[in-house]
Amino acid sequence: MPEPTYDEDLERFRESVEEKVGQEIHPDTAMGDHICWFFLNIPVELNGETFDAEVDFDLSEDGVEPMYAEIYVESGTDREEKLSEVGTRLEAGDEALYEYYLDEDEVGDVMADLREAHAEVYG
Repeated sequence: MPEPTYDEDLERFRESVEEKVGQEIHPDTAMGDHICWFFLNIPVELNGETFDAEVDFDLSEDGVEPMYAEIYVESGTDREEKLSEVGTRLEAGDEALYEYYLDEDEVGDVMADLREAHAEVYG
């Protein structure tokens, strides 16, 4: 499968984000109504527990905004119980998948880097 190609601005944004946050991103230009969606793996604290989350972002010419986090957790555990108080269960099994709509301040450090990368490319 060939590597996706992006326009010059999106490629510059992708490179800047990867440099700032230390993670590769794979923009999906087919998702959303704007330039693209992409995700970053970010720890999110909920109800006193830290969860590894895949946080999806929406990139537009006007800015970059977090949308939601997808979090896997072992089913039937105290961690799942805490997550179930704030998230929506999407899938069950040995591991349950939850969706959690977060506020920007819950990923504040990353948002600063994303806004800086956005300003460098899109003004």
